Amino acid sequence: MFLFKKEVNIHIVAEEKSKETNNPKNRKDLGKKVTPATINNYTRNKKVFYSFLPEQGLIKKNPLINIKSIKFDRKPKEFIEDMEIIKLLRYMDNSKFHEYRDSIIIQTLLDYGMRISECLEIRVEDIDLINRSIMLKAENTKGNKHRYVYFSQELEKELRRWIQYKDRYVESDYLFPSIKGNKLQIGSFETKLKQYGERIGINIHPHN
Repeated sequence: MFLFKKEVNIHIVAEEKSKETNNPKNRKDLGKKVTPATINNYTRNKKVFYSFLPEQGLIKKNPLINIKSIKFDRKPKEFIEDMEIIKLLRYMDNSKFHEYRDSIIIQTLLDYGMRISECLEIRVEDIDLINRSIMLKAENTKGNKHRYVYFSQELEKELRRWIQYKDRYVESDYLFPSIKGNKLQIGSFETKLKQYGERIGINIHPHN
């Protein structure tokens, strides 16, 4: 029988030496309750692994085939009001490269509604400012298909200003690069976005 405990208290290491660097006892979630969503994620991963073993002839039957996910009520996320978005943008410091960049990212996301992952992959060559369109390449979209998205005249003005500003400080093909010119990572942007929200007292859950 497979049991999934509701507290994080498992210490498993491949080698005893790894304890010196990993320090499993220092985990902040040690002893805390695991959410149903996390347990379902663990279950899903284990079921995939055990479905692979019979295919390789390592076991005869998947022992988790009848294990079902836990049903639970998801708390719906609240939408951000228009005035909160305006306030958020006003509280961002456009004299700083990363905050100006993030402000334009937010406006781009709101203008069309694309995913963060798609937005951060955009290169300057993908933008047609005259026709106000952006080509999202197949390898960067969820459906693995090229598609064009169109933006407003207001965003077109903002993007023109941003590109001119960016090119003065950073040499990069990406529309929204890091300060070093590399592709901006989703996690880094999400962290900053939550910090911006905290400035005005709202919780932000971006769609990546």
